[in-house]
Amino acid sequence: MKTDFLSDVVNAVHPLPVEVLSLADATHLNAQACKLPWHGLNIDWSNQQHQVIDLSQAGKYSSDSIPRATLRRFRALHGQRVVMMFSAYEPPVAMAVDDFVENWSVIFTGLFFLPKLILVAADELGAEDPGMVEIDPMVFIKGHVQRLAVPVP
Repeated sequence: MKTDFLSDVVNAVHPLPVEVLSLADATHLNAQACKLPWHGLNIDWSNQQHQVIDLSQAGKYSSDSIPRATLRRFRALHGQRVVMMFSAYEPPVAMAVDDFVENWSVIFTGLFFLPKLILVAADELGAEDPGMVEIDPMVFIKGHVQRLAVPVP
């Protein structure tokens, strides 16, 4: 059953098909994200291999302005499906990676009301160190490009 929040999310990415996952998936992903080092409200990427795309220059970026290959360097976008997590208290949604890569700016515009999204490859949902991408839809995309060399305690 969709909550009002999930209805807003599904409507924001419509007509792209999404699958609503379980609250248990959100709890697990939140636990994995909490294992990463944080600095304030953001993941501390300073000691992790990662890539950054700065989105803070309003209007400069669109789904056509960033090469798909650049987005596909993020480990979370290596598989067939990507999971978008919004909080530990709302079920995440999964969608085809191709749909996400082709339409990311439309998705971000539709989800502007969210302060943060976390992306994970669907096939890494049960992994101990899933490659995560942290997104502030109006400011940045930051994420893992490789497996972590040493698991974060």
